[in-house]
Amino acid sequence: MSSNTIQRHGFAGTEIRSQNGDGRTLDILAVRFGVEDEIGSVADGYGFYETFDRNSFDETIRRNGPSKIRLLGHHDMRSNPVGVLTEAWTDAQGVHVTARLSDTTQGRDIATLVADGALTDVSIGFRDVKSKWTDHNRRVLRQEVAWRELSIVNLGALADAKILASRSQETRTLSAEAAQRRLRLLDL
Repeated sequence: MSSNTIQRHGFAGTEIRSQNGDGRTLDILAVRFGVEDEIGSVADGYGFYETFDRNSFDETIRRNGPSKIRLLGHHDMRSNPVGVLTEAWTDAQGVHVTARLSDTTQGRDIATLVADGALTDVSIGFRDVKSKWTDHNRRVLRQEVAWRELSIVNLGALADAKILASRSQETRTLSAEAAQRRLRLLDL
């Protein structure tokens, strides 16, 4: 299973803000660490429980940065990306992303659907690098992944993977924590 690209879907229940702008900048929680999510249906015999380790994304983010992670609509690798990731970082909570939707028909459509609350879920596509399976292959702890893409989707599987906010690019201010993160990146 470790050589395959695996796609996982993220969640609903989102806080969305737009500050008198175009609403094409998104703040996203892509993965929450330490939370067990059911992938598929364990009760029906074709699923498993998945948890991401606190450090599972560190190497892929350090090595590639946000520019190598594609922002897609519905995991559609055949279509153009819908935007770009401008920031990606981890903290104790999970993997956070700032994304900018492109000024294209598809990007503007997604921005409108996010603002309306019609699209709230995200999903990640990744290659498994290192995992630990337990409980007769019904539980997996993802210890390291090679992150390939983030998709905005209709329905996600990870209960906490959300679009947290939409806003205009111009109204961005950095928190002290975000500024410290950026300064630490410059030290690499």
